[in-house]
Amino acid sequence: MGLRDAIKAHRSLFIDAKILLRDISVNNILLKICDGPKDYGGILIDLDLATLFKDGEAQGKLEAMTGTMQFMPLEILKNSLAVPGAVVSNSYRHDLESFFYVLLWISIRYGWPDNKSPYLDFLRKWYSGTAEEIHTNKKMLMKLETFGEEIYEFISPIFNNVRTLVWTFWKIIFRKGEDIATGTTHDPDTLYNPIIMAFEKTILK
Repeated sequence: MGLRDAIKAHRSLFIDAKILLRDISVNNILLKICDGPKDYGGILIDLDLATLFKDGEAQGKLEAMTGTMQFMPLEILKNSLAVPGAVVSNSYRHDLESFFYVLLWISIRYGWPDNKSPYLDFLRKWYSGTAEEIHTNKKMLMKLETFGEEIYEFISPIFNNVRTLVWTFWKIIFRKGEDIATGTTHDPDTLYNPIIMAFEKTILK
């Protein structure tokens, strides 16, 4: 529920307030518990790297590369490699891809006996090394021929119920024939709506 609420909040910020966060990570999504264990949700915090959009263009200063490394989108990593130090344009899709990495990170990192994931070395490849190495490691995992086969093994037992959600989220964000898509569609709701719906279906189970 917390991650779903954070995505809903992100959609509202982007579509209604024209604000793009540009830094989605496990550290800026807070879970809130109100009256009981089933009454909880999520909120977004930390807008330090957020930018305002007007007429489809980002306002204010843009950075060469923004975000938390382990949750950074493939296209941002790739564009930063093309011309070192060049300004990289973020989009709402990039933030949604970061939400996907957050879901995957939590599902792999937590929920193991004694809270000791056997895949810490795997996760370390998302933030350790050069930007080129990190891009290569992430892209290899996101490919169709490797993602479906490997990812279920990595997800901890306590998160078995989100396996279908992970797979659906991946298809919405990346699936494009036999290749992976990293570009941004013009209509944000073509991504927001099916992603939120996938979370709703998982929550109802």
